[in-house]
Amino acid sequence: MIRPTVKTKDGTYSLLDHRTQETYHSIHGAHNESMHVFIENGLKWVAEKQTDIHILEIGLGTGYNAVLTQEFALKQQLNVHYTAIEKYPLVPEEWESLATKTDQSMYRPIHEADWGCHTNLSEAFSITKHQIDFMDIAQLALSQIDLIYYDAFSPTSQPELWTIETLNPIVATLATEGVLVTYCAQGQFRRNLEYLGLQTQRLPGPPGKREMIRAVKL
Repeated sequence: MIRPTVKTKDGTYSLLDHRTQETYHSIHGAHNESMHVFIENGLKWVAEKQTDIHILEIGLGTGYNAVLTQEFALKQQLNVHYTAIEKYPLVPEEWESLATKTDQSMYRPIHEADWGCHTNLSEAFSITKHQIDFMDIAQLALSQIDLIYYDAFSPTSQPELWTIETLNPIVATLATEGVLVTYCAQGQFRRNLEYLGLQTQRLPGPPGKREMIRAVKL
């Protein structure tokens, strides 16, 4: 079943997931959410300290976070190595509909990049995609990740993705002073991150959300 497009309040588009009945981005604004949470409070914050950045995205989804990351990396002359995890990739009809509606020419190379292969998409951005379950991330033996985009579906629809058991191997990929950012500010999730050794900070959220979390591995 093709996931239908949904127009969000800032005029950009997302998809509705049939399994969870959630949209891939906030209905209050797909662009605003991705920019605020992952670029402004994640990538931009890390880029103030370094220009060579290893990013792990938990939930490639529509690829919009990767699109915005590549745009930022090109403008700021960064060197971004992007690893993305996605168990249920979009089919071409889905990402093509988003690329048409948002006029994002970077969608196609991200979604057409081969799975399990390192692909250079520009002088500032390379991507490696893995079609696996989040819970199997330990098999990739990732380490020294500077920034994690934690963009799973919400704890309400998929609570198992926000537990200590799931988070532990993901957090273990972070380098010292590595950062995790997410739209979720649930109290139990924040306590789980702290239990795993991260120092958490609640920040103002994107439109429609009061708070978000940025966490740093000490």
